[in-house]
Amino acid sequence: MRVDGSLLGAALASLPVEISRKMGGRPVERGRGDLSGGLACYNVYRTKDEKFMTLAALEPKFWGNFCEIVGKEHLVGSQFAQALQGDEVYEEMVDLFLSRTKQEWVELFVGEEVCCEPVYSLEEGMRSEPVSALEMITELGILPPIRLSSVGNIPSGPAPTLGQDTKDILKGLGYSEDEISRLQREGVI
Repeated sequence: MRVDGSLLGAALASLPVEISRKMGGRPVERGRGDLSGGLACYNVYRTKDEKFMTLAALEPKFWGNFCEIVGKEHLVGSQFAQALQGDEVYEEMVDLFLSRTKQEWVELFVGEEVCCEPVYSLEEGMRSEPVSALEMITELGILPPIRLSSVGNIPSGPAPTLGQDTKDILKGLGYSEDEISRLQREGVI
């Protein structure tokens, strides 16, 4: 069995809307696309404590729930307002998020369907429930995101040191002890 994974491929797969627009001849401007900061309903907002919250309320249900919970029902019809400085809806959203700390926003939205989540620092993210549930971070380091059914998930010990398994690998490839010794003397390995 062989499984290939590509970080570049994963990144490209996250951009279908922008790539489709570009291929269709539409301009793609940084921070102006629907999913890259161009909409008031789909953006990253600074909080009172200088941290950040993400809002991804593209569907009317989520936007309506968000507006109701935060007491901004008058914005329901303005879901797709442009996120431009000076735009009335966007400026109201900026002010709204600045009115509470990140933790206050988190607590307000617990159990609610609003698609509004905190932006974590690396340290916070590593301790978060979603990351913990992946069981990728261990005392030995980070595990790959791909799991194979025929391979155990957790390594039994630390990674080998540099060159620790070189002789065994070369023997497995058919090199003799004399050939391996020569490669060592010549500084090849």
